[in-house]
Amino acid sequence: MTTNSEARQASCRVTSGTTLNVNGDWLAMCDAMGITTGTINERMMKFCNATLGATWDMAPWDEVAWDGTDGNMTNINEAMAKFAESNGVTGNGSMFSSLGTF
Repeated sequence: MTTNSEARQASCRVTSGTTLNVNGDWLAMCDAMGITTGTINERMMKFCNATLGATWDMAPWDEVAWDGTDGNMTNINEAMAKFAESNGVTGNGSMFSSLGTF
């Protein structure tokens, strides 16, 4: 049986072509997507923002207009939850840990 964490790592490996440890595969996937600088959390944030782009559920009054982020998430936990939600995980905050393959 494959855990959700293993399934997420397998998704990274498909993109990166690597077989490293978990962080190594995530970083290699980010590298393959052109996200080559930053800590793992910074890269994950950039990955979420790049992957989701215009699919964020932003209300017209939301932060886009006033905080200078251009609608990008700035909290890693919120970004990962939104990424999971965009991949079909629902309920209880759309926790990233509930996400398998993507």
